[in-house]
Amino acid sequence: MAALTLSSSDRVVESTKYPTSSAPTSLPLPTYERPLSDNELADGVNDMYLHIGFRASAGLLTERRLGLVWAILRGRHPLLASQVVMECGAYDSARFTYTPPGSANEALNDAMDTVEMRGIQYKDDLISTYLNATRTLSASQLSALFVSSEPTLHADGEEWNVLFCATHFIGDGMALHQTANDFFKLIAGAASSEASGEEIKTHTEEELLAILEAEWIERWGSFKGAEKEAIQQASALEVAGMQPIPASSEMRLPQPRGKMHAAAVKVDFKNSESRLIGGHSFPKAAIKGSRKTVVKTISFDSATTKTALKKCKAEGATISSALFALCNLAWMRTMDAHNLAISNGPSLPMMMYSAINLRPWLASTTTTPTPSSSSYWFLSVGYFNVILPTFSFTSAQASFWYRARSAKAQSSKYVKSPMLVARAQEMAKERGKRAKTWAKQDDDAEALQVAAQMKETGLKITPGQSQMLLTPPPSPGFGPKSASSSTSSAEKANHGGRPRMFSKIAKSARKSLSSLRQTLSSSIGKLPMSPPMSPSPSSKRLSFFSIASVASASASPKSPPSNTPPTPLISTVPPPSTTKTPSAALMGLSLLGNLDGTYAHATYSPNVTLHTLTTGSRQRSGGMLLFGYTFAGKMWISLGWDVNAFGEGVVQCFWAEVEKGVQEMLLAA
Repeated sequence: MAALTLSSSDRVVESTKYPTSSAPTSLPLPTYERPLSDNELADGVNDMYLHIGFRASAGLLTERRLGLVWAILRGRHPLLASQVVMECGAYDSARFTYTPPGSANEALNDAMDTVEMRGIQYKDDLISTYLNATRTLSASQLSALFVSSEPTLHADGEEWNVLFCATHFIGDGMALHQTANDFFKLIAGAASSEASGEEIKTHTEEELLAILEAEWIERWGSFKGAEKEAIQQASALEVAGMQPIPASSEMRLPQPRGKMHAAAVKVDFKNSESRLIGGHSFPKAAIKGSRKTVVKTISFDSATTKTALKKCKAEGATISSALFALCNLAWMRTMDAHNLAISNGPSLPMMMYSAINLRPWLASTTTTPTPSSSSYWFLSVGYFNVILPTFSFTSAQASFWYRARSAKAQSSKYVKSPMLVARAQEMAKERGKRAKTWAKQDDDAEALQVAAQMKETGLKITPGQSQMLLTPPPSPGFGPKSASSSTSSAEKANHGGRPRMFSKIAKSARKSLSSLRQTLSSSIGKLPMSPPMSPSPSSKRLSFFSIASVASASASPKSPPSNTPPTPLISTVPPPSTTKTPSAALMGLSLLGNLDGTYAHATYSPNVTLHTLTTGSRQRSGGMLLFGYTFAGKMWISLGWDVNAFGEGVVQCFWAEVEKGVQEMLLAA
């Protein structure tokens, strides 16, 4: 499991150690731990990045100023400065560890190890190096900051690039963007305002250092004063009761109360999953090469963006829902251009997935402000699907906007569903199980390769070594304990007692359970003794209510004569179909909305202008993800994919059709 494995080749940026002030000796602060949740385990191999291009004066960006700002942000958000540890093969033991810096000076030195100024490096090269070169992040370094310049001068300053990097399992895109906004507020924020009659100036190094020291004292000093004696009196015992690592979103989301609620949730989740139908996928390359991610981005000026927004509003759609329809249109045209209808016919719809921000549904974990409760760095996303038909348009414009409205309706239905939180919890459990299973398969395959190499070189493998090479299977209990097993009064208060969203489905499930028990109890004496049957793959998709209906239908005929052997109850049920409905997703869309609501441009210095934003992740082999957002008043669409994983020219054709579709559907008069 690459994301959870420490390596001696992990990259560490060498940097000069800077003294901060006459700070006291570092305190022996304790190390804190928290297990990784299921969702965090599932996102172990995706390293996120956020690139922002901006113009600013040269004196604004020095290595020391960058280190001070990054140290402040790492102090506010402990997961940025944490590590991940795991015993070999024990996937349930994966956990975050965080040792707070013993002083502001130590915080700065630690931050400088993950900051690098690269001199002259263009945007595309900066991003490509992060995506395709040796991995920057590791289990011992979960975040990094890179800054480069471009030899281009403008009237309002020099051209700069900043790249924020973080593993996906410590946070999501919203956390990245909020971090970037806080970064510019610190390094380019106004230390004085026009209202005071003074000239607008940015924070000096001394002011940034004062912020770092004050915030360290507030978190880890015994008193909030700046007296050296007070800081020196602080001990590990005085802060040991605090948990600076933010709780996972799974622990903050409302939990089902009792076994009946948990059973109803599982039934609803399996039923919702069984309705996901998708029969389309990009053709894979005949000879798959090593992973190489490329990123294509297009943007539209402010006037063009307003035209697209106006068109979407007039058609009862949004930019986000229109992007689903654009991918639908582009894929149908790509199928025609590359004769892909044989493997991806119009009889099956296409399915796309997207992420949803779960933060509005989170419950507060504490009433006392702490670094963990104030930090926005934690992973809090769920996933939903949009399904659209792939038969040809009768009228291009009318059909396109009908499908855009359909995508909007599907998204809205999922967000407004009372089962959204419960489905997100169940999906996290499923993803966690799959992640552990795949990790074991990868580790065992690697172990067998090592064993084969040892055999080829003539090295003998003892039985003990052979056993150590193969990892044990994941334990049957995945993730945190269910809320139904043990729930404290504090947790009940945070979750507000029995959630209303479970009441209706729980009542229906309880009624069906009662009917099933009566049916089975009246028929149990008539069943022959026979060995247990192994469920077929398709039978796993049977819902609780379908089982109840089968049992009721089977018990309705009259009992046979006493001299006739009893007929098995199961024999009246038709054999399950062996044909499995395909549920392949063509691709993923990350729809970020209007990011200008996150970036407080007006609070930055007038000498700083943000103009370009590109985001994505260092994906798995064969990954593909499309982004849509508005930034600096412009609409942006970006596609990142593994160029060596797909059929030659297919994704390129798809991207060209997306660009054509924008002009044809969103911008046409």
